[in-house]
Amino acid sequence: MAIQDQEGPRRRSGPRDRGRVAAREARARETLAEGTLAPRVPGERPRARRERLRARRSRHRRGGDQPERSLTAAQGLVSQLVAICGPEHVFWQRDDLRVFEYDAGFDRHPPVAVVVPGTAEEIAACVKAASRDGVAVVPRGAGTGLSGGTIACGGAMVVATSRLRRILAIDAVGQTALVEPGVPNLQISAAARESGLFFAPDPASQRVSTIGGNIGTNAGGPHALRYGSITNHILGIEMVLPDGEIAVFGGRTADLPGYDCVPFIVGSEGTLGIVTKAWVRLLPLPEDTRTFVALFRDVESGARAASEIIARGIVPAAMEMLDRTTIQAVNAAFDAHLPEEAGSLLLVEVEGLREETQAAASAIVAVCEARGAFGVRTAATPAERELLWKARKLGYPALARIRPNNYLHDAVVPRSKLPEVLAKVNAIADRYGYVIANMFHIGDGNLHPVLLFDGAVEPIERVMEASAEILKVAIDAGGTLSGEHGIGLEKNHFMFWVFGPEDLEAMQRDRAHQTWPRGGHVGVAAQVAVAERAVDGVAPTRVERPRTTEELGTIIIAADRAREAVVLWGGGTRIGVGDAPDRYDTALDLTGLSGVVEHSPADLVCTVRAGTTLAELASALGPSGQRWPVEAPCPERATVGGTIASAAVGPSRLRYLHPRDWIIGCTAVLGDGTITKAGGRVVKNATGYDLTRLYSGSYGTLVALAEITLKLVARPERTATMRATAGDVRSALRIAAELRAMRLPLDALAILTGAAAARCDHPGVSMFVRVSGPHDAVERVTRAVGERTGATSADGVIWESIASLPAVMDDVARAGWPGGHEPPRGLDLSNAVIYPGNGIAFLFHADGPETFTRMRADLEAADGALVVERGTPEFKRAVGGAWGRPRVPLAIARALKQRFDPHGVLAPGRIPLASSA
Repeated sequence: MAIQDQEGPRRRSGPRDRGRVAAREARARETLAEGTLAPRVPGERPRARRERLRARRSRHRRGGDQPERSLTAAQGLVSQLVAICGPEHVFWQRDDLRVFEYDAGFDRHPPVAVVVPGTAEEIAACVKAASRDGVAVVPRGAGTGLSGGTIACGGAMVVATSRLRRILAIDAVGQTALVEPGVPNLQISAAARESGLFFAPDPASQRVSTIGGNIGTNAGGPHALRYGSITNHILGIEMVLPDGEIAVFGGRTADLPGYDCVPFIVGSEGTLGIVTKAWVRLLPLPEDTRTFVALFRDVESGARAASEIIARGIVPAAMEMLDRTTIQAVNAAFDAHLPEEAGSLLLVEVEGLREETQAAASAIVAVCEARGAFGVRTAATPAERELLWKARKLGYPALARIRPNNYLHDAVVPRSKLPEVLAKVNAIADRYGYVIANMFHIGDGNLHPVLLFDGAVEPIERVMEASAEILKVAIDAGGTLSGEHGIGLEKNHFMFWVFGPEDLEAMQRDRAHQTWPRGGHVGVAAQVAVAERAVDGVAPTRVERPRTTEELGTIIIAADRAREAVVLWGGGTRIGVGDAPDRYDTALDLTGLSGVVEHSPADLVCTVRAGTTLAELASALGPSGQRWPVEAPCPERATVGGTIASAAVGPSRLRYLHPRDWIIGCTAVLGDGTITKAGGRVVKNATGYDLTRLYSGSYGTLVALAEITLKLVARPERTATMRATAGDVRSALRIAAELRAMRLPLDALAILTGAAAARCDHPGVSMFVRVSGPHDAVERVTRAVGERTGATSADGVIWESIASLPAVMDDVARAGWPGGHEPPRGLDLSNAVIYPGNGIAFLFHADGPETFTRMRADLEAADGALVVERGTPEFKRAVGGAWGRPRVPLAIARALKQRFDPHGVLAPGRIPLASSA
């Protein structure tokens, strides 16, 4: 499997000379990657070489070792495809294939055949036919990608999803939509608008690019600054696997049992399967939007202003930069009336409540003026706003007036490094004598410098050398290769510049046994009492407490060689979740790995060791006025690593979603002791598989997290808590639904009943609401909540007590159902903490197995789940295990477990569907 379409403009270079330029560019890029030109690139960092892996990738790039399949050889496959989809939907003649041999990038190669199925079942049948004939499959959406991801090398066929264009459902209550992969991005927002909702990701090609391709590359767009990339908005996926089977991952309900493969699939560029449906998250339309431009004399001044805006904790909805070259091109092409006297232009948009947008806009304008802006102009009407965004999104086509060809980059750098990186990028262009245009997502550091050239007269090798230098500047600044366009054929050879061989092998583990270097020694690991480390009555024989990542790796290597089992421990607040381990030799206490490794307040990013407690993290971030917006039980004990590994639930889920949405990179130790890294230290990243998010919710069965890089937010100006009472739980749920329907920006919403309410000193049925933001906005929202519910002010310390209840009660089950909807009527909520906006409740009572099994069946019938979080081993066995129905096919879960932990060393049996037994 390979890739679907990607975010980006429709065309990077004109059709004239496309083939000649593409071939020369591909050869030059491969030469760079293999090292001929790389030593001449400033700042080249030595990397370990893996010749076999390089050779395998190189052969794949050129089409493999086998000869290209001829049209005659494809006749048998074509006949099968015609039988499945009809002759009008199968293309195999040479002239018919030309339109499918390229995307919006440089790479060009014809497929052996193209099929355009109309249903998921037809896609599955086509994939099975290709598999029988030994033909590789490349998915394709609209072909708007820029990285060569839809190019079918090696005699591959293309499966185009353009006929699957239906929006199957809009759930206004749950704020979700179910769509097919061929739906253009913008159509989702158009369909949701009448419900007061929209789909946030907005790549420049959103009128054309499809949701399937957006998923393939983890597309972003300008408003990813506030709302995140595609990965933050995909809840579930149906896809055809490489063997032709149809599988479903995730869905409308949060935290379903099993590995969370959805964020792993997002950004996988079609290599794991072909998406056939997607459940996407919708958001309420903002009450107010303000769009304005700030003019600067040069690029560096505008970049310094943008960096300072972020450093102050102000995150606009979007913040874009256009330089003088782009401004002049847009004016010439589209008569946009942008101010040509500006050396750079910041296009800024803020969204939210009127009070929020007013406060943010005033603060941003003040920063810009202090940094030398000589003019700030505000869009006075929606038409003016639309014109500004039209100018931004049509910038790339406008550049064709300057030179017929261009090379567009997609690197991401830390936001605090923007001024110096841009200065170096422009210096590189000057040294090579190229015109360069800068038009990019400056708010999240996603650079799009465009080298303009004429491929008919200028050697492509020099363009590639200059491009390589630009990439290295970004990488050496702590950045990465791609923020939203993906890797594809274009950048796959440069992955070695970012990741070491162990990191890349972790992304594509395809063998049961590997040979890896040893880490440090174990001599300093502490030996402590083992009785307190028992899990469901199963005790280890020893406890190890490493203090470095190398020690952690060495301990796991020793366990792997001895075929001993390890259970990872953080603060122990969620160690009861899951089944009893099948084997348990070593309790691996990770609290020795504590402390902040690096904190960059200007980038709103920090890296911490996995054993750092949430309280320690909050204390370290406090002086900078920042925080990690994730709440979990018992923050004095709960560790960052444990919170992520167990996908802990807390009140902040309503506004800030899942813990995985606030991690951007990690260092982890695999089950064979290999130390690897994933992600990075930038807030936007589409470089390689997103293993970091896969690890979230894996409960220590795939890897041991050692260090984690977190995305932060500024502390709000004001936070208020309110409490209302209700006669019964169903009345409280109705009031909560009405608050949600008002589309108020609430931080947290919780309902307490029975002993849970009594434990927090509020007997009966109580509903708590939390609001944060600018003072005036909080004042208005709390007034609206009070008028609707009769709520009055309450002490905010209640939230820590609410969050901690699942860790201190004796019998705990976690129920989940589609967020925003009422839970099934048969669910007993008489003694619970309920988060109705998220569709999550913690039940605190000792139901018999029969009652529990009935409630689990009701929830699973409603696309939900019921998980035992704290209970006796006997009870877990009586109800068929702690987890219930998984969200990932058993065979895939076992394959993941086997590849990351070949010998079943890490917590075997704790997630039965992941057992390697």
